Amino acid sequence: MHCYVDLSTDEHLPLNAERFDCWASAMLKDDGTATLEKPPHHKLFDVRKISPVLQRRLDSQNTKTPSTSAPVFNFTIANEALDIFRPQLPAVAATPAVFTSHSSDPSCTTLLHPSRARGKDIPLDEFCTEYDLGNDIHTKFIQNAYKEARFLRFVTIAELKEMGFRLGEIAALRDAVERWSVPRV
Repeated sequence: MHCYVDLSTDEHLPLNAERFDCWASAMLKDDGTATLEKPPHHKLFDVRKISPVLQRRLDSQNTKTPSTSAPVFNFTIANEALDIFRPQLPAVAATPAVFTSHSSDPSCTTLLHPSRARGKDIPLDEFCTEYDLGNDIHTKFIQNAYKEARFLRFVTIAELKEMGFRLGEIAALRDAVERWSVPRV
């Protein structure tokens, strides 16, 4: 890297392509303002000039006023230390709730999982209404001669597909049958 040394201040000014180009252009004018030992009078060669960012930082350091905000104190307290402020609750023996849902059991091929018994016996139109299954599902059951909810315990997933049920309808039916049925004792 090349530098220009200002003889009056002994400051080094690094020369980059932009400064070389400016200096060479000024020398080509041949008006005596720039020579091999003297750069042109241009802002690129002003060693007293500093960047605006640095100037702002210097200005902010020089005009610093005392802070008027209150001091901040940070404390780190372990959770165990705060336990003295928490009320002690009697220990309750945890009994795990057992709920077997067949909706996530891929091996179950029927609507009614073997671990569950059929719910109350109602007509299929009431079943579809109560569990918000819609007319399309009810119509498909009527077309295949299903009239009562108790018949659903014999229906397989393969049969539903054969009757033209879509995947979303099958999922809705599995959910409805799960809610309608009761656990076997």
